[in-house]
Amino acid sequence: MPIDWDADADFGSVVDTLETVRLVRRSSAAPSIDVAAWRFDSEAIALDDPPHGSITTAWTKTTDWQLPTPGDGIAPAVGDSIVDSEGRAGVVLSARWLRARTRWLCRTRRVELSGAQAELFDAETPAFAQHPFGRAFVGWRLLRPALPGVWLPGYEGFSLAERRRLLLDCGATLWPGDRLRSAQSGAFLIEEISAPRSPTGPQTLLVAPAEGK
Repeated sequence: MPIDWDADADFGSVVDTLETVRLVRRSSAAPSIDVAAWRFDSEAIALDDPPHGSITTAWTKTTDWQLPTPGDGIAPAVGDSIVDSEGRAGVVLSARWLRARTRWLCRTRRVELSGAQAELFDAETPAFAQHPFGRAFVGWRLLRPALPGVWLPGYEGFSLAERRRLLLDCGATLWPGDRLRSAQSGAFLIEEISAPRSPTGPQTLLVAPAEGK
């Protein structure tokens, strides 16, 4: 008797440790989607030389995920982000089909930062539309979700006109003019990024409040 097996529909019925995650696409043309995923391997490695010494502790965490094949054909790609059920985001380092193309296997990496003023930030980039007289700003597009960051000391008691320094796990994906949003602290525009820019790991940013922008 043949077995009636639907790889997409039956994924949740045979795996009992699924969690709902959000796949955030790096490309603005592809929408974010929520899927049931299986976190089946995870490794955390403490950084030998934590940034800014005793201000914060830092470690990298690598996680492997199995995702069902979305019926609409949207597939994960390197540079996308997977946001877990606790709101923590990891960048997709690799994505490939498992045997028989029933599921995707994705490996993600994130840097964990902990400190007295640690927060999660959504990174946004300006979006423009082409008009007959040139490009026009139309809003902000989500670029990277849930990036861990720690406020660095020396800017206590700041006013809205003052700048602050932020240690953020953004790699080399952000640029001056992009915006950061936090539920705790509000919105900030990136003015400067420390050099050299590392493709993996935290960067020190100089940011200014972006209220009303």
